[in-house]
Amino acid sequence: MIDRREQILARLRVLIGTIPGVVKAARNGDELSGLSRPAIFLHDAVEERVDTGGGGALDSQEQLMRLWPTIALLMGAPTEEIGPAISELRRLVLLAVLGDAELRTATGVPARKQTIRFESLAVTTEAGETREGRADLVFEIDYVFKISELV
Repeated sequence: MIDRREQILARLRVLIGTIPGVVKAARNGDELSGLSRPAIFLHDAVEERVDTGGGGALDSQEQLMRLWPTIALLMGAPTEEIGPAISELRRLVLLAVLGDAELRTATGVPARKQTIRFESLAVTTEAGETREGRADLVFEIDYVFKISELV
């Protein structure tokens, strides 16, 4: 049995756990307050079928799907350091995710047609002597869904 969606999300969880200096890495974490920082959380993704315009070439048995997982970066740092700290953590996550061959293989999409993209970033900070910062990185990942692989 192969569940490509789960393979992709599990691989992303492994990757965020390899980021140097991160105190906590988790998937779908419920309680984010009071944790040591920096922390990274993977939030499971929205997914939908991609219209390939192939005139019925793909059907319910085999479809191209698009997944949008979010990786949340949580930081605590003095006010003047929060921006650079978030930027550095973002850089490390982008390198890990966008450069990972195992993640690309998990998609089941041929190399010349693979889509693993950094889609967006939203940053929020809390005021105070020490700032709390959060950056949500959204990725776009296409993968092949085959009903026969779920058996």
